[in-house]
Amino acid sequence: EPGMQCYQKNPWWGTCRASCQVDSINPLEEKKYQTAWDCVPLGPRSPAASPSPPPVFKAPEGPVPAPEDKTNEEVVIHM
Repeated sequence: EPGMQCYQKNPWWGTCRASCQVDSINPLEEKKYQTAWDCVPLGPRSPAASPSPPPVFKAPEGPVPAPEDKTNEEVVIHM
């Protein structure tokens, strides 16, 4: 994913994360796997996502059609 860095936890495991703190323990791991992280970077960090350019709206050419008569239209709102 954009902006992520892969880290080594130990000689047998590693994963990509946003950050890593040496000797930290991930509380989301199963208890038997909750051991300290080495946090050795594995390769370069993936590039951050580039911001999307703002949408460009173009005004329609020619005459603008009159709006439809919607006085009898039913509107249903689901919540």
